[in-house]
Amino acid sequence: MVMMVAHVHAAEIESKPLFTILYTAESHAALLPCDCPLQPLGGVARRATIIKRFRERGPALLIDGGGWAAGGIYDEDSDGEAGRDALRTRLMRDAMRIMKYDAIVLGPEEAKFVKTLSDAPAEVLAKDSKSVKSAAIEIALHGWSEPGLGLLGWTVETPAASSQQPFPGMQSPIQCYISRLGEQKSESILGGWWADLVFIAGRKNTQRTDWRVASREFVNFDYQARNLIVVDVFKANVNTGARYEFRARLEPLGKDIPDDPEIAALLAPHREALAKKGKKRIDIEYWMMPECPGCKLARPEVQALAQELGERVHLVPHWLVDRHGAELSSLHGENELNEARIQALVAKYYPEKFWDWLAWRAEQRVGTQ
Repeated sequence: MVMMVAHVHAAEIESKPLFTILYTAESHAALLPCDCPLQPLGGVARRATIIKRFRERGPALLIDGGGWAAGGIYDEDSDGEAGRDALRTRLMRDAMRIMKYDAIVLGPEEAKFVKTLSDAPAEVLAKDSKSVKSAAIEIALHGWSEPGLGLLGWTVETPAASSQQPFPGMQSPIQCYISRLGEQKSESILGGWWADLVFIAGRKNTQRTDWRVASREFVNFDYQARNLIVVDVFKANVNTGARYEFRARLEPLGKDIPDDPEIAALLAPHREALAKKGKKRIDIEYWMMPECPGCKLARPEVQALAQELGERVHLVPHWLVDRHGAELSSLHGENELNEARIQALVAKYYPEKFWDWLAWRAEQRVGTQ
């Protein structure tokens, strides 16, 4: 466990946050934006641009909950090549150094890579206490990793459920925990501690961004850091009895955000290697009945999916019919069976035109059904 103390100057205008905490976790060396065809998000070059914007706005603390190295069951970009994964990890470390992370927690994959403190991209939350900034607001950072995980010569233990305030006399700072114990365990264990903010890493069980347990604010991570987690800290209303108000949100790293030049230059020599994905084309079997009301509603959506994903999917249509000996029948009658025959022939002999033809066919048959 480690404690770091950050002191920050409060904003003079109360409508602005006193301080902002920027959080990432479980990025697993996802250096480039995801290849989602509709909304590609993420990428360290976009992340660096957003971080600079927040720092220009006012005081900000940048932290990571671990899972930044390549590998593990959540790394969807790994293709099994150890050399490529090692490259991705080194580039992620270097990118995080360029972004000037204030503190990180190490997970199992990082523990394999970070053999000395000089290998880490930022100050490791694990053992020592030090001051990283100075001003009016004090933030104490504490890191918890997986129980029994050996990190650089020490062992991280799970906090006891009966433990109370861990640092006597530390009631003035905002107590901020970064926990790799996962969503449920962090809530059950750290919910009993004297804490203001708990950032979750390791495992998430819901899609919620933040929630409260008693007076404690819990904040989830966003997988692969496709969105930056932003927590603005305000002075609380005196009527609430709280010292501070925390407002958490997702800051999307969308294609409208330009790449940071320094990060782009870091990645440029390795673009070809990084673009090599382990994903393959997905085969999808689509079963339908031409006269089924539900199938008619689904057809435009399935067609849009097939066309937008292009070569990423191979969508094969099928038709549901019954066979009784040599006789065929369909649930919605003879007209449906005949239409299924026509559609099957077009799909077999003109597969490249099938979906456009099917849309035209649906329009032509509107008045005849």
